[in-house]
Amino acid sequence: MTTATLIGKNQVSEQDVLNVAAVPFTKTFHPIHHGDVIRSIQEAIGLVGMEIVRSEYVLAQEDILIL
Repeated sequence: MTTATLIGKNQVSEQDVLNVAAVPFTKTFHPIHHGDVIRSIQEAIGLVGMEIVRSEYVLAQEDILIL
């Protein structure tokens, strides 16, 4: 298991992640919104009879992801 090292105040709520604007599609780039990924994971976890008991979200600032 790996742990993300948070530098500054990158930790945010799930709602903050869901509020991030979707990146527009282009002819060669079809990004998936963070919210779609979160909902898919939540649904899959529920379908196998498990539940999420804690979640943490981190957003990169200024296009820098710190892990």
